[in-house]
This record gives sequence, structure tokens and C-alpha cells, in this order.
Amino acid sequence: MMCEVLNMLKIAVAQMKVIPGHPDENTANMLSMVEEAKKHQADIIIFPEMAVPGYLLGDTWEQTAFIRDCEECGQDIIAASQDIAIIFGNVAADWNKKNNDGRVRKYNALFLAHQGQLVQPENMPYPFVIKALMPNYREFNDTRHFFSLRQLAEELHTTAEKLLSPLKLTLKGRSYSIGAFLCEDGWSDDYNLAPVEILRSKGVDMLVDISSSPYTLGKNGKRHRVFGRLAKEAGVPLFYVNNVGIQNNGKTVYTFDGDISITLAGKAGIGSAIYGASRYAQVTHTGNVNITVSDNVYCSQPVYAAGNCAIFNGNTKIVLNGGELERNIFGGSNTGTMNGDAEIVINGGRFVYNGSATSASNVPDYGTSNIYGGGTSKSTLNGNASVIMNGGEIFGDLCGTSGPVSGTKTITVKGGTVYGMLRDADITVDLSGGKTLDLY
Repeated sequence: MMCEVLNMLKIAVAQMKVIPGHPDENTANMLSMVEEAKKHQADIIIFPEMAVPGYLLGDTWEQTAFIRDCEECGQDIIAASQDIAIIFGNVAADWNKKNNDGRVRKYNALFLAHQGQLVQPENMPYPFVIKALMPNYREFNDTRHFFSLRQLAEELHTTAEKLLSPLKLTLKGRSYSIGAFLCEDGWSDDYNLAPVEILRSKGVDMLVDISSSPYTLGKNGKRHRVFGRLAKEAGVPLFYVNNVGIQNNGKTVYTFDGDISITLAGKAGIGSAIYGASRYAQVTHTGNVNITVSDNVYCSQPVYAAGNCAIFNGNTKIVLNGGELERNIFGGSNTGTMNGDAEIVINGGRFVYNGSATSASNVPDYGTSNIYGGGTSKSTLNGNASVIMNGGEIFGDLCGTSGPVSGTKTITVKGGTVYGMLRDADITVDLSGGKTLDLY
């Protein structure tokens, strides 16, 4: 996914297939993606948690040679960070200390590399972010293999609250404060420590969550609610990246569904098109993509939930809660073939071509400010396209799709204002509960 926020930083979110236990292959893939991002002038590229080694590895974590291999691969990624900032997940080792089991001390870590150097969090004794909350249920056995930030704080006779601190990164002459955290640290409701709230209290310009989260039924919906709330409370954009593929913890095989998510909140200005998946036409993408837009977000260019991929395998969902978007919004792809379902949910916001229209008579061109459940006329959707409108103002048409769709095309309207047409779909208007719809 590629988008521009925060004074026109270009940020690439690199969903990738992680091959567990093969840091050499994962690193080669990451370096290729870094070079591609550089070609397109990206300022930051973000990789998943444990992108180098894989995550569910069982006893492989206790092999010293494997840990050293991962460290060497990490050095290759750091060396590639000239003219681009790279955020990635890897195992970190302190060879002078021990875990509780007497083996070498290991951390589940997030690294930020820029200009060939690691960026160290302000209050940390190491040049990386350490995972604070250790899942120890179902497929997870983190407390066996890794030393947590809370344990480190106790060892140093301080608190996790003091150690948790943003990463400071200077790009294009401006300093940015990045609230970076790992997977479970964003799911803190059942813990007595809330890492994201602590980072937010110290001032951040964006939140970054790198994750390695296996698929379970219903997790995607909860994930969107949790991270949407975190972004809204912080008033800044939140970037979430997960890996795809299959991993084995020594007992069970687990699937990872990716599910990149960008939640735009706070005063975010976007000057280029938002691609939910790769903007490069030769790419095949596997995994779901979710985009959430909240208040105070302004975008002057189109949104393509499925990106520009030759082949997109997965589902997309765009949730529009507020903000102002000037150009077309597509639940599907710009070009190529999407195999999956596309959904757009409109709860609020203002969608208008020139940013100043107040009635249908002064909208200059409906054709450049429409919302499409599917993709463009250059794309094919093998799945269903749906739009659900609960509120907001649309100065243009609400459309089922522009390109061909093999499944159903539906528009369900439960409220809001449309200065245009409802077209190219099966249309349902449900105004129960006292809601109103204005059509002009």
C-alpha cells in the first residue's frame, strides 16, 4: 500500500509472505521491496513483525546459529536504508544476558533504520523497540522464548511506562515522532499496561503497528474497531501491517491473512492516490486490505482499495467515518483482476470534486467525484461489490461498479445526502430508525 500523509511523506506498507525459519529468503524479498519503494520515491517502508525470521517457529528459537543468521540478515536491511527509512520486525539478542530458562536473552523487536543507522527510542537501553505484552495463549508461547519490556523494566529498576517512548525520525527537514509498537501491544484491554496510550501521551505524529497475527474467524472486524479507536483517540494516522503465508509452531499449522489497514485520523493531508495494495501493475497480492478514514482527513486524489495489482486475491473494505475526499473512491482495483469481495461503508464525511460545492448546481463534474463499490472500467472483479451508506454528503453518484463484476452489485442507503444518482446496482433504501435520505 502506498499513500502520502504528514506533509506529503510517501509511506509504503509492505505486506509480504514470510517463510518461517528462512531469514535469507525473507531478507532477499524485503530488499527487493525496498529497492522498488526507492524507485517510487517512498520515504518510509513498513514490514511486518518478525519479517526476517518468521514468528511461530517452536524450538527453532533455541538454536543459537539461527539467531546469529537473523542478526546478519538484519544488518543487510540496515545497510539498505540509505535514502529511505525502513521499519521491520526481527529477533534481537543480548548475548551477555540470559532468559529465564538460562538461554541467551532474546527480544521480539521492532527496528527503525535510516541512512545506514538504527534509530534508538529516547528512553531505551537498546536501539530497537521491545514488545511489551507477551501473548501466552492458543498458538502463542512468547514467554518461553522472549524477554518482555516489562521484565526488562523490572530488571533495570524502572517502569515500562518510562521505557516506552516514540522513535524520532528526521525526513525532508522535519522531525517526526513515531509511536511504534508490536501486535499484542495494541490489544491491551485485558492487561494492566496500555503501550499505545503511553506512547500517545508522549506525543506522536503517527502510530505504526507491525504484526504477525494468524487468521481467526471474526478477528478482522474486531481489529478494525480496536485500531480505529486507537487512531481516533490519538488524532493521528495509524498504519497496520500483517504478513501472509503459513507458519508452524511445532504442533499446529496456522494461516496468516495479511489484512493491511490504514486508519487516517487527525489532521492528515493526502496529495496522491491511495492504493490499498501495490501500485505496481506487475504484482500479485494475497490478503485482505482495509482503509478507514476519520475526521479532519483531506485527500485530493482517488482511492483504490485493491491497488493497481495485476492480480489481487482477497477482500477489501473502506470505512468512511468523516473527512473530505475530492476524487473517485473504488472498492476494487484500478487495473487487473480482483478475486474477492469489495465493500464500502459510508458513515460520514464529505465527498466532493472541488472542495467547495454546496449544492448539485455547482458540482463541476459528477464523473470525477463518484463512489464505486467495485473497480474501474479497466479492472475485473470476481466477487461481490457493495456500498452501504449510513450518512455523509456525496456530491456525485453512488455506483455499484464501473468495471465488470461476476457477483452481486448492491447499494444500501440508510441515511445521508446524495447530490447525484444511485446507479449500476440493486438498490435498497432503508430509513427505519428515524434516518433521512436527501436526493438531489
